[in-house]
Amino acid sequence: NAAFVACATGVTYNGLAAGTHNFPVRATDAANNMDESPASYSWAVQSAVNCGAPQTLTASGDAWINSGSPTDNKGSDSILKVMSKSGANLRGLVRFNLPTLPQGCSVESALLRIYAKSAAGGRTLQVLQLGGSWTEGGVNWSNQPATTGPAVTVASGTGYREWSVAAMVQAQYTGTNNGFLVRDAVENQDAEQQFHAREESSNRPQLVLTLGNGAPPPAPNGVPETQITGSPLAATTS
Repeated sequence: NAAFVACATGVTYNGLAAGTHNFPVRATDAANNMDESPASYSWAVQSAVNCGAPQTLTASGDAWINSGSPTDNKGSDSILKVMSKSGANLRGLVRFNLPTLPQGCSVESALLRIYAKSAAGGRTLQVLQLGGSWTEGGVNWSNQPATTGPAVTVASGTGYREWSVAAMVQAQYTGTNNGFLVRDAVENQDAEQQFHAREESSNRPQLVLTLGNGAPPPAPNGVPETQITGSPLAATTS
């Protein structure tokens, strides 16, 4: 609604308020006759979305499972055991209650942190997204849910081990949140890690979550969530 002013090609505006804006342009000739139908372009400036401050979540459920005792449940243990051992591989499961994702926000970063009180050196520890439901007091080796997508890895050691799981957490928001599986990358050997479970009084499993209004991370398997897998039939003379 401002008055027309003379301008050259390449006008730039900064700091425009949120809302709809319209930029009209009209021409005049040498005799100062004005264009009666100015060209115009309209656009909207959206308010910045407040996605909140980073959050550190504590586990809402965890357990470890044993291939050597396939029906045993260890959901109440204060330790999460992960071991590569022939006939007795151990794996850990952990899940977090995710906060509501504000409209216009996505997962900017997510760091899974689990504290190792003891560790075998030289091991590669994997985290995978769980593709099915489980309960802390009911999961065992025989009924463990399958995983989905590729693993993220970190080297073994004591103290907090950290895995970047942003793509997995974004997939949990768009699909189902079943948590994570922690395992040795090469099982059937002889190496054990002991982590603090949520039942421990200190250094419990954490998910450090940051939400933002940028583009969401790619799907964990590197494949778009929506895929075209079919095509029209080939053309025929009929």
